[in-house]
Amino acid sequence: MLQLHGNTLAGPIPIYLNSLTALRVLDMESTSLTGPLPVGLLQLSMLNKLYLGSNSLNGTLPDEIGLMEAADTLQLNDNSFSGAIPETISLLDSNLQRLYLSNNNLVGRVPSLPGMKALTSLVECYLDGNQLSGWLDDFPLTTSPNFAHLALSGNLFTGELPTSLGSMGSLEVLLLDGNQFRGSIPVEIQGTANTLQLLYLSNNLLTGTIHTEIGKMTQLVQFRAGNNRLEGSIPTEIALCTGLKDLTLDTNRLGDTIPLELSTMQSLSKIKIDHNDLRGPVPPELATLSNTLTWLDLSWNALTGDFPWELSLLAKLEWLYLERNVSLFQAILQLQRCFHLYQLTFYSLADRISAARSLQN
Repeated sequence: MLQLHGNTLAGPIPIYLNSLTALRVLDMESTSLTGPLPVGLLQLSMLNKLYLGSNSLNGTLPDEIGLMEAADTLQLNDNSFSGAIPETISLLDSNLQRLYLSNNNLVGRVPSLPGMKALTSLVECYLDGNQLSGWLDDFPLTTSPNFAHLALSGNLFTGELPTSLGSMGSLEVLLLDGNQFRGSIPVEIQGTANTLQLLYLSNNLLTGTIHTEIGKMTQLVQFRAGNNRLEGSIPTEIALCTGLKDLTLDTNRLGDTIPLELSTMQSLSKIKIDHNDLRGPVPPELATLSNTLTWLDLSWNALTGDFPWELSLLAKLEWLYLERNVSLFQAILQLQRCFHLYQLTFYSLADRISAARSLQN
């Protein structure tokens, strides 16, 4: 084992490392490395874990990456690697558990060779922050029974979300935001209800409604589907997700009223439902979230009526956005007891009102 994490080594990966034939773990993360990935390093037959993330390595990923038969962890994220993911990665069949290639300059389709589907030990796959493309149903990593993390955010994936996502019964993290996915959110995704905690779908081209089956996903902690083209109402069944902390549905075409049932979700710290077509009053029942709610964004809707004085009891509220609604009066005076309020934007005032200092003075 060689651990150099966090030291300032600078320069290319030393060639002498290629002679350490008994090396099992190499950790050179965040060491200011530059240059290409040495082929000789990938030929160390005993190398089990390779950590080279957060450096300035560049060039393409060598085909010899498929020679790392003993590898269970391959961490190359946050570098400047370019080109395609080598098809030879499919040869890392039964051992590879964690693959981190996030935040590089990788392009093209994810390898879809039959051998790739033999990655039966894969648990985490992070490919976010690249320029990868293709349809998600081409993605071959759904056969691993313990597959828990899939991150494809910030790429160029297209097509519809496949119903096969629901068959990934161990999935805990699904990050698909910042792509070009179309169509509806498949109702079959409820097949991950017992495990899925993070579901990121924002910044795509999704349409249709949010199914009532969302209430079956009781393990959800963060649900982000903002900046799509979703319609209909916010389903009341979402209140069954009692552990949900982050509800982000901004910049869609959602209508109807704000569900009263949100007030029963005692873990909610963030409600971001701005830039929709929500109507009616702001529910005073949201005051029951006084111990958790820090962010409430209701701006750019069609809400009416006086802002409920009960929401002045939201003692932990730091960010409140109300601007560009039809009629929300008496908000500022009602909020004098929100001593932690850091940002308040109100109704249709041209300038944002920064309330932190004024309310605390």
